Amino acid sequence: MNHGLDFRSFRCAYHAKVMNTFEASSSPTVFTRVQFIRVSKRITALHATKHFGCLLRCARHSRRSAMTPTLEPVPPPQQLFRLWDAGRITREDFHRLMAVHARELIQEMEQAHTNPLLARFYQLLNRREAAKWSRKYGEALIREILCTLAAEEDRFPPSRWLWNAAHAHIPLDCFFRTRGTPVFRFIKLDAAPQAVLLTIEHGGTETMPPQREQFHMRRDRHTRFLVERRTLLTA
Repeated sequence: MNHGLDFRSFRCAYHAKVMNTFEASSSPTVFTRVQFIRVSKRITALHATKHFGCLLRCARHSRRSAMTPTLEPVPPPQQLFRLWDAGRITREDFHRLMAVHARELIQEMEQAHTNPLLARFYQLLNRREAAKWSRKYGEALIREILCTLAAEEDRFPPSRWLWNAAHAHIPLDCFFRTRGTPVFRFIKLDAAPQAVLLTIEHGGTETMPPQREQFHMRRDRHTRFLVERRTLLTA
């Protein structure tokens, strides 16, 4: 979700959102996993040689040939895998919906390529945001909180960007978006061993401001954080 992605951080985000998803999936996804690994290697090679224009041409061609996404929200990748494994969606539906996630990544690449200085500035702000909270509470706790938010799949739109926050090799700043729209940032965090009180700001468009929401989390008997209740805050 990082709006300001350089070549290195984009590869991390790409592997996190696409390739690592297939690596963590079950056996019915082997064929598709191989396809996405090939695409990933191709994109990595293009970035390594800095032939960015070639990648953009490929991206535009794939967008023209792909189906137009529906207006309905697309489930996050981990939910799509569960639906496919359970036989509730077809292979064609799975490919079509995963293509929506891929196109979102391509759009961010194009935005960063259009204004690299602004993209770099946003990336530095996101890194500072991630470093601030990880210094205060530890990176492990921040990732655990992000994973808890990601579990709110049906009720929390930013969960689609957070589902792989447990991957320690993915830079933490990839999950924050302090500028641009939609935003995602922590406003206030109070953490205890068994409970967390978190205020975040998320969403927003060019015409609508983002909303603030407070999350009360508590550990269950398996020591996992669960969202106990949520409160929408007014300005």
